[in-house]
Amino acid sequence: MGIPIHAGREFSDRDSADTTSVVIINEAARRRFWPGEIPLGKQISLDANLLTVVGVVGDTRQTSLGVPPRPEIFLNYMQSSPEWSWLVMVARSEGDPAAISAALKSAAQQVDPNVPVTRILPLDDVLALSLAQPQLWAALLAVFASLALALAAVGLYGVVAYLVAQRTHEMGIRMALGANRSDVFSLVVGQGLGLTFGGTLVGIPCALGAARLLVHLVPSVRAGDPLTLTGVSALLLSIAFAASYIPARRATRVDPIVALRCE
Repeated sequence: MGIPIHAGREFSDRDSADTTSVVIINEAARRRFWPGEIPLGKQISLDANLLTVVGVVGDTRQTSLGVPPRPEIFLNYMQSSPEWSWLVMVARSEGDPAAISAALKSAAQQVDPNVPVTRILPLDDVLALSLAQPQLWAALLAVFASLALALAAVGLYGVVAYLVAQRTHEMGIRMALGANRSDVFSLVVGQGLGLTFGGTLVGIPCALGAARLLVHLVPSVRAGDPLTLTGVSALLLSIAFAASYIPARRATRVDPIVALRCE
């Protein structure tokens, strides 16, 4: 299955019913029961049987991608006799996995005709089923985030344009007193960027709190990822500059005489 072995060994042909019962644990079990240790040689009591830890493997997500890994043990089938209610088997094929479905079912029926074979799926399909819901949530969040970004850009443009219209008289006075067009342009753009920067400072703590909730919906989301926060902040400031550009250009074309006469 490609699960990495972090310490010890995997099961071997030497592990049989006549040898010491062994068990392999995952990292979650090691952290919980033996924090800071490599528990090779330690023993676990299971159903009045003592099992010796011979390996530690990486964590896996057995139920869904949104559920954190839990402590797990791996038993050797040759040394245990549990009453399996269901069993998952892995078969490797060099050709099309769908082409060997009939052969796998036939092989299972030859071993025990009473054992039903319910589903045969390629591993890619299993992963696709696990990712279907998170991908749906991610797509919906992307749509709503894009709408929110567009509304923010339109709203910022409207606010800056309104402020420029309200300050037409002020712009005329500034230019009459010697302010050049670049000064007026910087004033208007700086005001738009200032509003966005202040909103970004307020929004970052809110985003950190929301990201912790989104981790359960979209497992790939990392709460507090500095690269994401920096990129989104830069994007918002870029949109703020673009939204302020047109009102700023309009402000630089104000005729001081006309502006003062209108007032």
